[in-house]
Amino acid sequence: MAIRSVVSRRLDEKFVERASTVLLRGILWSSLAICVLATLSYGIASWFAGA
Repeated sequence: MAIRSVVSRRLDEKFVERASTVLLRGILWSSLAICVLATLSYGIASWFAGA
């Protein structure tokens, strides 16, 4: 039983590590997409303003 709990704990650690990596990558790419959209909207707005 001790070996099984060690193995399952290791699998749980790997699962948590992968889940947090996916979450952080999602936040990173979402932030990048927001910056790109903000830059595009700023450029389009200044283009319509004639600046």
